Amino acid sequence: MTQHYYRGLATFLLLCMIPADAFQSSSLSLSIRTTTTTTTTNHHHHHHGALLAASKDNNGQQETAVTGPPRIRMVPCKLTVNRATLDFNKRLNVMSRAFDTQTAQHVQSTLEHEMKNYKAAIAAKAKAAAAAAAETTTPTTDDDDDDDELCEAPDENDTLIRPNVVSWTAVINAWARCTQRDMKGRRAQAIFDEMVELYDNGIDSGGDGSGDFEQLKPNLFAFHAVITAWVRSNEQGASSKALALLEQLSARYNATGDETLKPDARAFNLVINAIARSREPDCADRAASLLHQMEELYVEGDLEMQPDASTFGSIINAYANSGQDGSSDKAIQILQQMESLYQLGYKTVKPNTFVYNSCINAFAKSTLVREAPANAQKAQELLNWMERQYREHNDATVKPDVISYATCINAHANSREADAGQKAGALLEKMIDLYIMGDKDVKPNAVAYTAVLKAYLNSIANTTEGEQQRQGRLQDAAKKCLDMVVQMCLLYRNGDRKVKPTKITFDLATEILDKAGDADGKARIEMLRQGI
Repeated sequence: MTQHYYRGLATFLLLCMIPADAFQSSSLSLSIRTTTTTTTTNHHHHHHGALLAASKDNNGQQETAVTGPPRIRMVPCKLTVNRATLDFNKRLNVMSRAFDTQTAQHVQSTLEHEMKNYKAAIAAKAKAAAAAAAETTTPTTDDDDDDDELCEAPDENDTLIRPNVVSWTAVINAWARCTQRDMKGRRAQAIFDEMVELYDNGIDSGGDGSGDFEQLKPNLFAFHAVITAWVRSNEQGASSKALALLEQLSARYNATGDETLKPDARAFNLVINAIARSREPDCADRAASLLHQMEELYVEGDLEMQPDASTFGSIINAYANSGQDGSSDKAIQILQQMESLYQLGYKTVKPNTFVYNSCINAFAKSTLVREAPANAQKAQELLNWMERQYREHNDATVKPDVISYATCINAHANSREADAGQKAGALLEKMIDLYIMGDKDVKPNAVAYTAVLKAYLNSIANTTEGEQQRQGRLQDAAKKCLDMVVQMCLLYRNGDRKVKPTKITFDLATEILDKAGDADGKARIEMLRQGI
């Protein structure tokens, strides 16, 4: 009884923390089929995987329309994998771990070569079988032969590589890790779609009639891989593509009941992350709707669907990126609810560094100019709290990192207060001191340096001091900004690529020096720009 009470209370808390209009405006709805080891009742039987397109009728009632399931062919028994294929998959997996621009295409070409060999081999085998069948007087059924072949133990002398779902997933993972963010989603999706078509149709999409592709049956890991590719992509419509894949995964699970296709918390978290990163106007409400569905599924008995800290952090980021008025208030409300749930015993929702960074980001990106100074103060207080928790309680889960400091610096920059430059500069100096003392997590990067430049520029523009004091502050800011850019260039020349000045860095420094009337400083900045 106690467990049900806490689950109900947790549901109430979660529903309270998300604005009601987040659900009313969303067209997302998911129901899950949970199974038991004995019988299935109407109470426990839900369709896990049928993402429903929901709408409201004139009476406010919800109408649902389920898209038809794909044509699925069931595998008669567990497929076997020979040593040659296992070794091939191991090689692909090792190759696909690289984060660069060339590896993904190389891994894909390797798969295509072996698929070509495999198709040729099974086409030759089919031709030989047809010839043998023409000579015999006893008719046989191809289906029986195929089923027997699927179930037989692998031949130790069999050296034919039969690329399977693991092979194709390795290629998808390679594209997900490709650093070309403007194409990785499309390329990963194309590989995934081809694999699914081969499995669903049982023949080559090119129409040569070759082959049995039962070993290409998509599974949860394949879906994870292609969704991850869209999450890491900056292509237009990436979040919609990720959501469509979750719908496809759900539809397949609903059609087959195959546990290897059951959507899990990671699949939901990936899609929530993709939506949060989209920066679309409704991204926060769409992400919150998926979180609500996860919580409902968890309370209904699917314990694997329990949202964790990363789920909530992504929702907070969605509010930060949405540009909605009051987004920072919603972000801090979610943080407070997480802390309440953690106190109730839900350990997986303990706020961590990622969550606190997301809240600081929400304060930094607040769209209400009149609230910017107060939000900068709130961001600083959150950072101070993280520092105290780590220093006094040795709680490494909330230890501030470079993102914590850089985001707080950005909050001060956006406050446009007269002392914003000094506050931002002090945080940068603290980062440098901590790094020198051995804290590698707070090593300043180009984002932190550039945010300090922005803070100095904005603070100068909004000072209410007299002209003489203003000029003195301007000269001091110009000197500090020039020194910072020089420092960044030196560090970059010594091999630290994370502090490489960007165009924005140079532009901000040039503008500050121009306002200070420092022509020599501007010329030096231009020289440094040309040398990077």
